[in-house]
Order: sequence, then C-alpha cells, then structure tokens
Amino acid sequence: MTTNLTSGPPARLIASFALPLLVGSVVQQLYSLVDAAVVGRILGVDALAAVGSTGGLAFLLIGFTLGATSGFAIPVARAFGAGDGRALRQAVVAGTLACVGIAAVLTAASVPTARAMLTALNTPDELLDDATTFAAVQFAGLAAMLAFNYLCGVIRALGDSRTPLILLVGSCVLNAGLVLLLVGPLHTGVAGAAGATIIAQVLATFVGLWVIARRMPDLHLRRTDWSVSGPALRETLHIGLPMGFQMSIIAIGALALQYAINGLGSQSVAAFTAAMRVDQLAIAPLAALGVAMATFVAQNRGALAWGRIRRGTAQTTAMSVGAAVVVGAVTIIAGPTLVESFVGPGHEDVVELARTYF
Repeated sequence: MTTNLTSGPPARLIASFALPLLVGSVVQQLYSLVDAAVVGRILGVDALAAVGSTGGLAFLLIGFTLGATSGFAIPVARAFGAGDGRALRQAVVAGTLACVGIAAVLTAASVPTARAMLTALNTPDELLDDATTFAAVQFAGLAAMLAFNYLCGVIRALGDSRTPLILLVGSCVLNAGLVLLLVGPLHTGVAGAAGATIIAQVLATFVGLWVIARRMPDLHLRRTDWSVSGPALRETLHIGLPMGFQMSIIAIGALALQYAINGLGSQSVAAFTAAMRVDQLAIAPLAALGVAMATFVAQNRGALAWGRIRRGTAQTTAMSVGAAVVVGAVTIIAGPTLVESFVGPGHEDVVELARTYF
C-alpha cells in the first residue's frame, strides 16, 4: 500500500515508515549472525575468518551499489510526491538502466581480480583460497543485489515500507535455509554461503515484481515509457552516483582497517568479523531513520513543502540521537556475549579480542 508523506505529523509518519525498515534491517543482520554461526561452527574459525577478510572489499563494492540504488529511487519519490505519473515511470526506467550498467561494469571488473585485490589487502595465506572463492561468487551476484535493492527502493519511494520488509524477511529466511543446506549436507563450503544469498535475492526480486504487477498500478510501465529520457537518466545518475561514491569513500577507511586487521592473523580477523556483525546490528535503527528521512524529503520536495522538510529533519535528528545513546549502551554490555554465541565454545581468545572492539 502506497503512502503519501506530504501530509500529517512528520515525526509520526517518519517513525512509522522507519519501523518496518528497522525490523527488516534487524532481520537481515540477525541472518548475518546466523550465517556467521553456520560458517564458523560447520566449516571452522578459519573459514569464518576467510569470509570476514573479504569484508572491506565487499563493503567497497556492495556499499556503492546500496548507496547508488537508494539514490536512484529518490527521483521516483519526488515524482510521486508531485503527483506526476509520467515522470515517475520515466524515473523508474532510468534507474533500471543505470542499475544494468553498473552491474555489468562492477561484475566484469571485480570477479577476475578478486584474488589480486585480496592479496593486496594482506589476506593471510591460509585464508586466501576460501576468501577468493567467497568474494568471486559474491561479486558474480552483484546484479541480483542491485535488482533486489532497487526494486525495494522504488516500492519505498511510494511510501510503502511494509512490502520491502516482507520481501526481505522472506529472502533472509530462504537464505538461511539455503546456507544450512549448501554448507551442511551438500558440502559446498564458503561458495555455498555466498551463493545462497544470490539465489534468495533473485527469487525475492521475482516475487516483488509479481506484487507490483498485482497491487501497484503506479509502477505499471507502458511500452512508450521504455524510450530513454535523457533528463530523467541524468537526474537519476546525478543523485545516485554521488550517494554510491559516498559509501565507497567510507569503505576506503574500512579497507585500510581490513588491511591492518589481516596482518594480525586469522584469530584477529575472526574476532573483527564477529564484532562487525554485532556492530551492524546496532546501527540498524539509525540506518532505518536515514532511509525514512530520504523518502520523506524527496516526496515533500516534489510537493514543494519546504517548511515541512525542515520540521521533519529536526525531529528525525532528535530521534537519531536518542537511538544512538540507547543502542550504544546495549552494544557495549551485550556485544561480547553475542560474539561468543556464534564462534562457539573453546574460542575465548577470539571473544576477548572482540571485546576490545566494543
């Protein structure tokens, strides 16, 4: 169900829009914990460390795609707020074409060079083979990730954050089941852990397209809509690419940190991987408020409601500060216990290293 965010109390609308995003993010991060637990307990701490050693590089590429797809959806939200159906459909087509181009370039550049990049990042020799396998499979699925995230972004642009939540939960549940099957009985190793995510996202994307076809007439594209609009494509790239590069700049810091951690050995890499999973769970409320605010601003900019944008920004900032204080305290207290729950018994040294992270 679409929701117009241009009328009603800003704080209540933003909070109610952010809640499904938060639940979805928590589910996704909990899945990451389950994924780490499966890899760590079935394949061992070295396999967990191998997966973790790809984190900085994955953040560079996947972070770019997440930032870009979020930006590509903003013109859709703006057109929806303005009530311009033609511009909305043109924005969807422009974003789709941009995603296709990015997927082709990133996949072609990253898969063949995965081992070389991991070697340059000082990945320990004993982890390099598994790390290369995991990264290559993960990067081969960038197109699936782009499609799923852009689809969810477009649906959110129309004020519906519940449908993406359902799609995400379904994807995570399927992903978890596939990881257990592929890593366990089928013995596919770390390649299975990466491949499970791709399969789940492809299936979730098709389900999302079916939902759009059945319930969202605003997104029903006509044959004439597929003629590329130069202004729409330029606007989409003008917003989306800087957001993608912003995430990549943040990821450069993560790469530097990953390089340093990799030089400390496999136990430190495993501890860092485990602690990062918990950290990502902790920042989920802030990320949800950020996405909700972006949609709110885009719709209200389309409606030229500038005063409403200022009120919403101030109220969301206050909510974000409060959330940061609460989750920070909880993470410091409970973080080491969460780490211990999925590295398993007998790895107290890994838990102690993770404790220093918090």
